[in-house]
Amino acid sequence: MEIWQIIAAVYLSGTLAAMYSIWWPSYKLVRQISPDNIMIDKPILSTLIVFFIFLLFFPLLIITFIIPNRLEGFIRGFVSGIIEIK
Repeated sequence: MEIWQIIAAVYLSGTLAAMYSIWWPSYKLVRQISPDNIMIDKPILSTLIVFFIFLLFFPLLIITFIIPNRLEGFIRGFVSGIIEIK
């Protein structure tokens, strides 16, 4: 295996882990709070958009994995931002 393949695999797996630990709890929370939100109405589109955003900003999201307080704060901010979208 070449080094770029290893880096790509780590980057992609980290992005998927971010989706699981950040986006999925946020999605479940938004689904309970605001079931008529556009994120809930179009789940495939919202998943793809969030995946590409997380893919782009994954190096910055690593901090949320390391510090649990940051993870909770990020999820709260993410959910409050999503709920404001109509």
